[in-house]
Amino acid sequence: QQDLISNLQEGAVAAANVARQFRQAYDSLALNDNSPLGAYEKLLEARRQFDEAYTTATSSTATDTDKTAAEQLLQQLGPTVVQLASAYFANSDRTDYDRVRAVFDQLGTLPINADLGTADQQLQAAQAQLGELQKARAEAARIGERQYGAIGSLKDVMDQSYAVWQAALTPLLQLTGTADNRPHYSAPAAVQTAWDGLSADQQHGIARAMGWGGDIDEAFNLWLASSTQRAATFGADVTAIASGARYGASESVQRAWDALTEAQRLAAVRGAGYDGGLDAGLNAWVKLGHQAAFEAAVRAAAHTAGVPGFAVGTMSTPPGAVWVGEKGPELLWQGGAAAVASSADSMRIYDMWQSAANDRLPYGIPSVGDRSAVTPTPERFDLSPLVRQVAELTREVKELRAERSKDARRKEALDEQAIITNAAGHERTEIALRRQRDRDRAA
Repeated sequence: QQDLISNLQEGAVAAANVARQFRQAYDSLALNDNSPLGAYEKLLEARRQFDEAYTTATSSTATDTDKTAAEQLLQQLGPTVVQLASAYFANSDRTDYDRVRAVFDQLGTLPINADLGTADQQLQAAQAQLGELQKARAEAARIGERQYGAIGSLKDVMDQSYAVWQAALTPLLQLTGTADNRPHYSAPAAVQTAWDGLSADQQHGIARAMGWGGDIDEAFNLWLASSTQRAATFGADVTAIASGARYGASESVQRAWDALTEAQRLAAVRGAGYDGGLDAGLNAWVKLGHQAAFEAAVRAAAHTAGVPGFAVGTMSTPPGAVWVGEKGPELLWQGGAAAVASSADSMRIYDMWQSAANDRLPYGIPSVGDRSAVTPTPERFDLSPLVRQVAELTREVKELRAERSKDARRKEALDEQAIITNAAGHERTEIALRRQRDRDRAA
């Protein structure tokens, strides 16, 4: 019924629009240059259309759409009425001109208390309102995401609490002899065999990776049985770990891990969200979807532990682990008192080394098809030319600085001489003027 009413309304609106368009075409036909009407008849027709449009535009019962159409029609008919009147009366009657001017003045004047502003101001206000609306929608979306996450977390807690409660009913069921209708998870034979072959630490890590927060007991079994998706995930995780899937840290993460004490490692693991020990269970937990959280926690712990970095260079490093960065963050153990070149200086030194190395052949090339050829040992590169180039560059820089200082002192001396010369010139000019005045007075 609602669809039928909506279709009827849309059809009525469409029919009204078509009728309006035909009426406009009918009225325009009378004022066309090819119309058979005489000059006075055309003027009367234009007046009639103008008055009808004015009545609609000023009506209190007309719709906004009709008023807008009438106002547009008035703007078109006004010049036509004045043109027809001028042609018929030969500019001897200005009644129609005054009439059109009065209507345009009435409709084009804003109310005294209207606070509409300019079009630009309205656009700016609309854009500001749109921006606020978008901010409100974004905030509402964020709130919705947080609420959805909270509901999801709450559901996990409720599921686990329900499993624990169901498991607590076992003694009561046994005492009363009540039939046990609770759903239990029965793992496939391959999954059960793989599970039995895992250590207790690995089993703990798998359970924590799935989100289970309790012990590995009957409640855990009931929790797995309450969801087919959860049971499938359990089977896949157990099979993966039993098949040898292990987490392997990158070199930078491994170095950061090695730089931490056992207490710092444990704090980093707790911060990442794992409650077990530093064992195979942790490795399984990280491998099963928590790698990003674990690595971020380890790097943060290494930085918090005060492992220093020398991005801008230093002349003497403290002993211990320091950050380097050939391929991302890396840790280097050294005895201290080492010099570290900044990135820019290191690249300049490398460019000089590469230029010198291009003139040498570090590796022999065996002939094609010689399978007995043994890969030759790389030739040891002699750094003495590089050292000499760096020393020469340092000497040139010192000479340039000394020359610049000489130029600065020479410029200061020239400036002082120019000042003295200008002062002496002014003095001679003053003496000559006094002598000329004395000769003039004597004459």
